[in-house]
Amino acid sequence: MGDSGGAGRCTGKGDSSTGTGMGSSTGMGGGAISTGINLVLEPGDRVTHERFGEGEVISVEGESPNTTALVNFKSSGTRKLLLRFAKLKRI
Repeated sequence: MGDSGGAGRCTGKGDSSTGTGMGSSTGMGGGAISTGINLVLEPGDRVTHERFGEGEVISVEGESPNTTALVNFKSSGTRKLLLRFAKLKRI
């Protein structure tokens, strides 16, 4: 039968909700970055996530399939998400 091990869920590993020590700010300086799933995000965009609710994109880094976004969610703080799994919707 199918594998239902939960791999690929975007739940935020460890206590990374503060946003400190999360790598370089490479994605802060430039334009939009395509996530490879027909969604283009850039800092300042408002998004919604099934589990974390509404938030604002702080930065976008990397290239597909490893593009990540640092998002400040109203209800759960700042999270670094791997976009190929995050299922964010732009609002």
